[in-house]
Amino acid sequence: MLLPIKDHHGLETVLNVLLIRFGIIAAVVVAIMVGLFAIALWLRRRGRLGDASRRVAPLARKAAEYRSRRSHGRSDIVSSGLSSLASALERHDDKHNEHDR
Repeated sequence: MLLPIKDHHGLETVLNVLLIRFGIIAAVVVAIMVGLFAIALWLRRRGRLGDASRRVAPLARKAAEYRSRRSHGRSDIVSSGLSSLASALERHDDKHNEHDR
């Protein structure tokens, strides 16, 4: 593939910037995931994970609905992820409520 750039150093700079940008985004996503996992473990050790999931599920559902309305019907990975999270938390909550009865 030939690009219309005569200076190959310019292309190398663009590719380096894109690679650095990808690395920063990946690092932030990993840091968020590790933080959420640590919070979930902390809540589980204290016995409050079920209570937290009951509170977070409706918030995640409303956030997904808000994002889908805001994106005018376009598919959005964040809103679909929030919707999946809300569904998983509701299933988890329902399963534990059946065991408590």
